[in-house]
Amino acid sequence: MLLSFFYAIFGAFLPLLAISFMLAHWFVKMQPDTADNAQQTSTRVFKAQLADFNKAEKRRKKQKHYVSDLNPVQAKWLIFGGNFYGVVALYTYLLVELADLAKFFREFTSVSDFINRINLGMLIDQLIQALMNFITAITWPKYWIETIEGHNAEFIWLGMAYLGYLAGIKAALYYRVRQESPPDVE
Repeated sequence: MLLSFFYAIFGAFLPLLAISFMLAHWFVKMQPDTADNAQQTSTRVFKAQLADFNKAEKRRKKQKHYVSDLNPVQAKWLIFGGNFYGVVALYTYLLVELADLAKFFREFTSVSDFINRINLGMLIDQLIQALMNFITAITWPKYWIETIEGHNAEFIWLGMAYLGYLAGIKAALYYRVRQESPPDVE
């Protein structure tokens, strides 16, 4: 039980804290600088702003000459929904994709071996694998239940993941308030 808690801190809490902090920090930096926004540290306000942004992004995608100004990680996060489910899906996607890429590159003995094996079939296989990883990420609860071992450890992991997500958002919102508030003058 204690070991499951320890693994959940390093496998769920800390990674989700870092990812949600980065994504929330990016998101709050995109918001207009108003006095109201600078003082908002409520996750409820953050989630409402995120939902509005998601709707606006979907409307912009319907335009004829749409070009996204989002980087690929931000775009994946929004595709996955943007909230807790989206952050965990993004984390799962990154984890599974990086493991597959490491396995893929370990198969080659040298750079020349890699160059000799490059062909259309290999590229198609990698695209199919990326799509399968995307499906795994969308269905992350199934993936994590199968991955986590231990008696009721999935509940510990889920709780730690959610706490990491909330802590990351709160930290990003707090960071914005600290950055925008004037320093104390003595």
